Amino acid sequence: MKKLGILERKVDKNDQIIRDKISSLDNRFMELETHVLYLLSKSPCNLSHHPSNVLDDHFKSPPVPALERKLEEAEWERSFSLDREREKKMAKVTKFVDEDEHPMNSTEDMEEFKSQLKSQREMIDQLLERDRKRDEQVTSLLVSIKVPENTLTQSQLELSALQGRMLDMNGRIDNIEETQDVGEASMMIPRTSPSPSV
Repeated sequence: MKKLGILERKVDKNDQIIRDKISSLDNRFMELETHVLYLLSKSPCNLSHHPSNVLDDHFKSPPVPALERKLEEAEWERSFSLDREREKKMAKVTKFVDEDEHPMNSTEDMEEFKSQLKSQREMIDQLLERDRKRDEQVTSLLVSIKVPENTLTQSQLELSALQGRMLDMNGRIDNIEETQDVGEASMMIPRTSPSPSV
């Protein structure tokens, strides 16, 4: 029974570690999502009308919709509640005692404990699978962060090129105006006839 108790404590410890890791990933995911929205708000152009934007649909639907997150949170809460109920049942089935005490040890108790242990292992497997999916979502979000940065850089390059063309056009206009001024000035100068020779 003591070995089973040690095993149960190890399972509980691993379960807590996994929960802490998932909570940390959730916080990191929210930070990344906030950063993406900040980058999008800084973009100087409307991405839906940008001629070089080919990922407009990607920005219209975020990687993890708010409704999906709420459903996941509700499912997590339900899973944790079920897990706490299992722990209470396991506490009734298995009792840790000193060597001078006699534990309650029966075949039925052992079978029930094994069943509870199996259920807890399945729960841990589910947590690990969700952890893997969350890692994939974080990776996808990190990739999407680079898109507005690249779009912003491209927009700045296009803006610089447009400013160069505008400066060139202004220079040409100035040249034309100077040519017109010279022509008008030459027309205003009276022509003098040559003096007759004596």
